[in-house]
Order: sequence, then C-alpha cells, then structure tokens
Amino acid sequence: MTSQVLLAALDDLRRDEFQRFKWHLAQGDSADTSIPTGRLEDAERWTVVDLMEQTFTALDAVNVVLLIQNHNHKPINLDLDSGSVK
Repeated sequence: MTSQVLLAALDDLRRDEFQRFKWHLAQGDSADTSIPTGRLEDAERWTVVDLMEQTFTALDAVNVVLLIQNHNHKPINLDLDSGSVK
C-alpha cells in the first residue's frame, strides 16, 4: 500500500520537480540514507519507489516525499490506510 501512496505522490510531480526530487534522494545524510546517483539518473517513477523502499523504511520513505514536497510548497495529504493521496 505504501508503494501506491509513494507512486501517487511522485506522479504529481512535474518533470523538473521529479529530477530535483531524485537529486535530494542522492544527497542523503550517509550511504545508508542516500541512493546512488547512477541508480537514479534514468529511473522512472516506479523504479524510484522501489529504490526508496529498499533504502528507507516505509514511514521514512513517505516522510522523504513529504519533506521534499513541503520544500516545493506543494500541499499533500497522504492516507496510508487507504493508500490514497489527496
């Protein structure tokens, strides 16, 4: 279900916003909290979701999306129970 929520949030990003989002993912605090740039470079949205789930816990992955979208000043409401984005 978290995969669907993450994908819906990423689907809401324009191309330039998605590229910036991938840049943020590569900039993590450490090797454990970042995704190598080479794996993100040509990655589609669903691949980024898979990479996020491999790197972060489900809650951390959702928090990453929220933090970055908040930085972009895009309001988002995630309903983890239903797997929807409002």
